[in-house]
Amino acid sequence: MKKLLLGVLSLLFIISLSACKKTENNDDTNDDKQEENNNENINYNTPSMEEGSQDYIVSISLNLDNAKLEYYLSEQIDTSGVKVIATYNNNETPDLADSTKDVTNLVNFDTSEYNPNKEGTYNINVLYDDQKQQLYASYEVVVNNMIDYITDRNYAVGLEVDLNNVKLEYNWNEEKPTFNDLNLKVYMKDTTNLDAEPKYKSIKSSSKEVNVDTSMIDMNRGGYYFVIVSYTDEYETSLGINQKITVSNSFTIKINNPLKSIEFLSGNATVDQYAKLDYSDWQVEATYESGLKEVVDYNLLKIEYDINTAGEQDAVVSYEENNIVVTTKVKINVKEAELSFNSLFFTADSLALSDNITATTPWYDEDGYAPNMITFTSGAKVTSNSKEADGYSFKNRLQLQKKSNIILDLAMFNGKNITIKLYAMSGNSNEIRSIELYKSEIIEQTALTSMSFDGKNLTSQEYTFNCDGSTYLIKDVDGVNVYGILIIIN
Repeated sequence: MKKLLLGVLSLLFIISLSACKKTENNDDTNDDKQEENNNENINYNTPSMEEGSQDYIVSISLNLDNAKLEYYLSEQIDTSGVKVIATYNNNETPDLADSTKDVTNLVNFDTSEYNPNKEGTYNINVLYDDQKQQLYASYEVVVNNMIDYITDRNYAVGLEVDLNNVKLEYNWNEEKPTFNDLNLKVYMKDTTNLDAEPKYKSIKSSSKEVNVDTSMIDMNRGGYYFVIVSYTDEYETSLGINQKITVSNSFTIKINNPLKSIEFLSGNATVDQYAKLDYSDWQVEATYESGLKEVVDYNLLKIEYDINTAGEQDAVVSYEENNIVVTTKVKINVKEAELSFNSLFFTADSLALSDNITATTPWYDEDGYAPNMITFTSGAKVTSNSKEADGYSFKNRLQLQKKSNIILDLAMFNGKNITIKLYAMSGNSNEIRSIELYKSEIIEQTALTSMSFDGKNLTSQEYTFNCDGSTYLIKDVDGVNVYGILIIIN
């Protein structure tokens, strides 16, 4: 009896184990199927680029056959017709290489450039991103005007502002103008006869279709300012789309805010004798009648001082704006310096070709030195004429006329023996003509020397003397052409 009972229990235990194993096998089968399904979705939706994988996207392309590529003003972008195709690579199965799939539902469209309110061509970017790789493509859309579809009425093509009886000049202390009562003419094109000249209709600037932009005007700052007037009308086209057309014009007003003074704030105030002052770091502040203060661009300043005299001196600083000139004085220190050169050579080649050389025109030497040393009275002119003398080649000549003299400021040579050497010719090939040297601009009765030149050859004449720092004058007597002036320190 016991053996029979043990046999029954053993049989039941074996049956129970078999059932458990079967259930476990079923669960494993279901998990495998679910994982297989998941893997199929991953492989289709997010192609893998993991190491060892031979199946991945190599590019995307766009099918635009059904895409909307042309729009009219105010239309919103529509990307629904764009089809995105992915090209795959499969090295393990050659016959599947370059296979393609539609991945439109996996891409993002970047339409940030698109502006429905402005005519033009815009790029629409397409991005594929599966967190393992990013691929891009793009296409263009165009926003067109709707004017061609306006068939039920005229449309604006131009705007004219009537400035008769309009105040165009103001003072800094006046209220900012609004121009709410301007008389305007809007020119309208006839859509039924496009060949006809536009007709105009009168309108006031107070109309709701008109905008007067005075934002550029600063009543605390003198100058000229634009006022922009625009007229906007809205039409409904034959396509049922609202279209806005804006035409504009502008005019200029003047704000008078007179320049009152300038003040030196900071900057370099030391310069070597005979050198030009570097004032590029100068801070000079202009004050206007309104009380407005502004720093002046140093390039607009004019600095005058004695370049040749050492010691502390007042430089005169001037600034001009709207025909108003204001000045101030700035103390500068001119450091005494020994001459670092033994000659200066001024040639007509360093002067610009001109029909009128005046006293305001400085004559630089070939190295650009001593800008204030040589100037002119009036009536001289520079013309092209090539000559050679003493091994020097000249391309231009300074043609002097009667009363057109050369002024020499020789203060830097005070107490030194110098030689002035002139390269010149007579202005007439058949005559010998003279030029004279005087001690100062106020011509004395007797010249220091007279130099004569013929009109056939370029020659040089020289005069040596002890310079006392005065201004000297080379006076043309009856028409001489000067090619160069050589100043030698002995």
